[in-house]
Amino acid sequence: MLGIAVSKLVTGIMLAHLCDQEYHPLSRTIACTLVLLCHGVLAIACSPAATEETMSAHEDLVLYELFGLLLLSYAHLVWNVCNEMCAVLGISVLTIMPKGQASKSR
Repeated sequence: MLGIAVSKLVTGIMLAHLCDQEYHPLSRTIACTLVLLCHGVLAIACSPAATEETMSAHEDLVLYELFGLLLLSYAHLVWNVCNEMCAVLGISVLTIMPKGQASKSR
């Protein structure tokens, strides 16, 4: 899970550098992840009937939720970057054109 979060942060800083924009490390996804993590920790810590078994189950659930959120967020980022770059460059993403048609379009 931590690897996906770091990958998203590194990808964001590389894109900000390439596009000459200001970098915001506390993006919406990272902020949502932190809020969800804090909520999970508080729910586990403040639960009156918290046993070792229920705390472990809650911890696993919070980690799976964070992993899913970060994975979907990173996939969304990659998809949008690919589509935007293809629109700027005037090419088709994930498309292989026949050899004769590719030379005619240039």
